Amino acid sequence: MLSDADLTGRLRQLLTISDLNTSTTASIRRMLEQEFGVDLTDKKAFIRQQIDLYLETQQQNEEGDNEEEEEQDEVEEEAEEEESNGKTGGSRKRGSRNENKEVKKKGGGFTKLCTLSPQLQKFTGVPELARTEVVKQLWSYIREHDLQDPANKRNIRCDEPLRELFDVDTIDMFQMNKALAKHIWPLNSDGGISSYHCSL
Repeated sequence: MLSDADLTGRLRQLLTISDLNTSTTASIRRMLEQEFGVDLTDKKAFIRQQIDLYLETQQQNEEGDNEEEEEQDEVEEEAEEEESNGKTGGSRKRGSRNENKEVKKKGGGFTKLCTLSPQLQKFTGVPELARTEVVKQLWSYIREHDLQDPANKRNIRCDEPLRELFDVDTIDMFQMNKALAKHIWPLNSDGGISSYHCSL
């Protein structure tokens, strides 16, 4: 019998070596099914949650790395300006980072653009966004407004904007990922299809 711990461990290993711009939940699930020789159809929601948690962790790490890179860029630019007596020159790193952002906007796989529900559009301010970016914005908002329950960080206390989105006063982080399903649809969809299809 395949345990959740074994499944999660291998799932994270696969995500580490996969191209997140082309991989999908379905392709990762199929790799796991082939490797373990089992049907994981009944584990779709669990796999999606684990992928969301992995992506969230990656985004937090990227944010930390980007802040460090920006600080380093500023130091390099100041040094260049001093060296060239006031002449400014663009940093090569900054240019490549902007190019990477363009690739992410177009995206595929987990970074594929999706249509957002009217409630989620109101929250994010945009009609289309990749699921990963929605999760990133939600967590930024939760941290910025100190909405995690101090006694149990997995529980989110909903303020008015989150209450409009999830229709509850508190929500568990796993329930939140599941609740997002009705707000994220395949691009150009009228909302009749669950968000899981957006990355399957």
